[in-house]
Amino acid sequence: MSKLTVADSILVHLSRHSRYNDKHVCPPEVTQEGISRGIGKRRAHVCLELQKLVKRKHVESRVAHIKDQGRRKTVYFVTPAGEEIARELRERAGAVQIGILRGEVGPTPSA
Repeated sequence: MSKLTVADSILVHLSRHSRYNDKHVCPPEVTQEGISRGIGKRRAHVCLELQKLVKRKHVESRVAHIKDQGRRKTVYFVTPAGEEIARELRERAGAVQIGILRGEVGPTPSA
């Protein structure tokens, strides 16, 4: 089983928060800092990957009020193209987990 890339992790993370896409006030989880905490990667790395995802039109950004914070910040949401990728990633992860539970997936051979 291969590890998710940072971009993949961002898409899956943001897809969990799609319901806030058209809201005036958004949770901190859709800011760069919140995404960074959510996927366990440095904010600088998340920032670079978000720029690439926006350029590929998998993620879009806008400015919004953040819940329990006094100022507005840039927030990020998956586009329909990004949502499709996130859905495929979740399905693959679910298939691997089911395979592991059934004993169908063994340990990866060492190189």
